[in-house]
Amino acid sequence: MNYPGSQSDNLVVGSEKIWGSFAANRIATVAYLKAKTNLEDYQDVLAENLLPDVSLITFGEYIFQRGNASLQNPSFKKS
Repeated sequence: MNYPGSQSDNLVVGSEKIWGSFAANRIATVAYLKAKTNLEDYQDVLAENLLPDVSLITFGEYIFQRGNASLQNPSFKKS
C-alpha cells in the first residue's frame, strides 16, 4: 500500500535489486544492489543514496517509512 509522502520500494530484477525513493514532488536517486545484500550494505545504500536527497525531496521535513525488506531492522543502529 502506498502512503502519502516519501516511500521506498525494492524490486527484484534478475540477480539485482533496484532501490529507490520518491516523494510527491520528485523521484530521488535510484541504486542497484547485489541480489544478496546484508544489513550493512543496505545502510550504506541509504547513506549514499537517500540522505543526500532528503532535503531536496522533502523540503527539510520527513518521516522515514520502512517497507517489508527484512534488512530494514529498526533495532540495529550503525555507528
